[in-house]
Amino acid sequence: MKQIQTINLSAMQNEEAFGFFTLVKEEMGNLPADPGEGVAPLKDVKAAYIEKLGAYDEALETSNKLDSVQTVEAADAAADEAWGASYAYSKAMARHPNSMIRNAALPYVAVYEKYGNPTKLAQVKELGVLQNLLTDLEALEDDETIGFTAWREYIAETTGLLMDAMNSRTDEQSRVQVGLVKETRLATEAAYRDLVGKVNVVAAYEGDAAYATFIDHMNALIDRQKAILKGRTTRNKKKEQ
Repeated sequence: MKQIQTINLSAMQNEEAFGFFTLVKEEMGNLPADPGEGVAPLKDVKAAYIEKLGAYDEALETSNKLDSVQTVEAADAAADEAWGASYAYSKAMARHPNSMIRNAALPYVAVYEKYGNPTKLAQVKELGVLQNLLTDLEALEDDETIGFTAWREYIAETTGLLMDAMNSRTDEQSRVQVGLVKETRLATEAAYRDLVGKVNVVAAYEGDAAYATFIDHMNALIDRQKAILKGRTTRNKKKEQ
């Protein structure tokens, strides 16, 4: 007798869980159609699952449209501009006709080249690079020789604003995660368990022939997800060692 296996839903990250639940919804097309008359044992649990998943989707969309997200995007653009303009300035000074200015600018160019272009990185990584870049620039002693003080202050200001904006976004997203997203996810998890439990009961009672495709596909989906979770756990353990 075919049965859908269990999986630890709480181990999944939010976007990951939503993707899993969405695939389950797609697989529901392999369940027998509800009869027009008489008993339809899966009708209510299917409808409830779709409803709860829709609410979860809306909650995730809301968390991605927070006011703080736009603030971070603006701060990120400003930090990108500060990096690009100050790097261009240091390279220009490294080609200055005055050899003293030219030589004083070379260490600044070397610092920029040491870290590469951070503007194409994820924001968290970009912030880390900019902070390290700023630390190295502050250690140099020829700001006045090449007129770099204003540029260094520009980088410090925009990097600080980016960090503040990202912290605000994290705080706001945390409040949403604890509230609406968590609530709708738990409701979706409960609806999933109701659906799977009902399918297993009906398949055991009626015979699994009509449910075999759905059950097989679900077990394959669960196996893939378990492999992902296991791989993540292994990587995390290696990082801790």
